[in-house]
Amino acid sequence: MHAGGVYVLVNQNTDTCLDENQDNHWVRAWGRNGGDNQKWEVNRDGPRRLWWLRNIQSGRYLSHDGEGLGSALHTSEEQVLWHISDDEGGHRVQIHPDIDLHVDVKDASRDDDTVVLLWERKGNSQVWILEEA
Repeated sequence: MHAGGVYVLVNQNTDTCLDENQDNHWVRAWGRNGGDNQKWEVNRDGPRRLWWLRNIQSGRYLSHDGEGLGSALHTSEEQVLWHISDDEGGHRVQIHPDIDLHVDVKDASRDDDTVVLLWERKGNSQVWILEEA
């Protein structure tokens, strides 16, 4: 992973992608479709080494409903910073290094339109492979 790169984020467990719904801006897990709504620019916010993810199609940033367990993901006009770390052959996307909430596919479902939310650290449904787009 390198700053400024464009990636498709593929869940290691479900093989679904982080996908922005262009109508309502919710972020869901969806099978690969090659669309720009599944492509994300990943870049740093200076020396703090935190990252932001910007959807290529909408230009909006990966965001969340709140910093609580089960908060759903969506996109926003405002930049939101994330902690991204190497783990189990992929990456974990965490709300903050000191808060144990990670981007997770609900119930490790392989179904299209599955909710993506923040959850405490657990299995590989929170591990994302960043494939260059």
